[in-house]
Amino acid sequence: MILPIDTNREATVDLARRKAGGHRGNGAVGQPGLMRTMNLRAAFEIVAAEGPVAATRLVQGTGLSKPTVSEVLRQLLDFGLIARAGRTSGQVGPSAQLYEVSGASGVVIGVDVGYEWVRVVSADLSGKVVARADERARRRRARDLVEQVGRLVEQVAGPVGSTTRYLAVFGTPGVLRPGDSHLALAPHLPGWERPEVLSSLRDLVACPVVFENDVNLAAIGELARGAGRGVRDFVLVSIGTGLGMGVVLDGRLHRGASGLAGEVGYLPTVGADCVDAATGPTRGQGAMERLVSSHAVLELAKEAGLQHATSAAAVIDAARAGDPAALRIVAEIAGRLAFCIASVAAVLDPELVILGGGIGTGAGPLLLEPLRRNLAAISPLRPRLGTSELGSAAVVDGAVTEALRLVVDRIFDVDGPSASVVSTQAAHR
Repeated sequence: MILPIDTNREATVDLARRKAGGHRGNGAVGQPGLMRTMNLRAAFEIVAAEGPVAATRLVQGTGLSKPTVSEVLRQLLDFGLIARAGRTSGQVGPSAQLYEVSGASGVVIGVDVGYEWVRVVSADLSGKVVARADERARRRRARDLVEQVGRLVEQVAGPVGSTTRYLAVFGTPGVLRPGDSHLALAPHLPGWERPEVLSSLRDLVACPVVFENDVNLAAIGELARGAGRGVRDFVLVSIGTGLGMGVVLDGRLHRGASGLAGEVGYLPTVGADCVDAATGPTRGQGAMERLVSSHAVLELAKEAGLQHATSAAAVIDAARAGDPAALRIVAEIAGRLAFCIASVAAVLDPELVILGGGIGTGAGPLLLEPLRRNLAAISPLRPRLGTSELGSAAVVDGAVTEALRLVVDRIFDVDGPSASVVSTQAAHR
């Protein structure tokens, strides 16, 4: 599935022609188109990650010769992807020209549609945030939530003026199975599984759209700039309104054959907890999710007589304050969670388990010690345990990270195999 990236943008189209071999710059006469594009990408990624930088840094980082780097910089300037950013100062010798990603080169949009909050961020192609907006989710009706998302996207994209919007990545509960036109396994948002939801979101956003599971994006965010940095194999267990897991294997997100990898809320449990999940107030929840989620915390609080605890956050706050009953609830959730993690560890053997989501992040420090103790009692596997470093920003940060990856792939690998398939989750206009 090829994702169209702003076919009106001259720089992208021109770059595609040049990659195909239709252009020969002064420093690249006779150079194969693929090699030239690889050089352009390598230089751009250094500028995006470290800018402002001088040409000498690109020579060091890419291993290219000075004349080739000069030609690469000239082409990136011509494409409008980078801009001059002053000169070096305070150094011995003559000053050097500095380069950074052009603020007018385009933006990506990351969206987190959650049960409690909608968060939207726009960022330039260096990942620098241009604007952001956060609002309580209007989740009573799917139509209201769709309209809210569209309004916030316009609000956040507005400050960039006429700058090209390359791509929007939406993080949402549920999954989009290959070939489907609607989300599945999103029971907590009323009407969110209807086919018109995705088509309405696409119509409201004036750029190509990719839909991805929210916990998967949280894992991508932690991999790029959170607790998963430098870890090749880890899982992010998100505990909140629901229970989900993002799986990173060998440094890459693992979705599974039908996009359902990590749906640990549907792990079976023993005894009465294996009853039909299609009935009662927790309709649509799996057996494990009914034991480890905000609903489970509130059930335990009711049994413990914590009348003042009207939300899972309130129970966690009470536990932090040292309330004995609240601390027992956290310990009970940790004991249940240990069975989930033991099952995952026995199959995937991750180096690290990151606790995320509202409960996983909020109660993380309180959960870790009883979780270790319970794991030791039921399993010989000992994955390292930690909590999210990105907290409530994990999903939207992951959405921006994924959008930047897809855009850079499309700009610099127009004819390459990595660009021919964006994702089984992609849905475009």
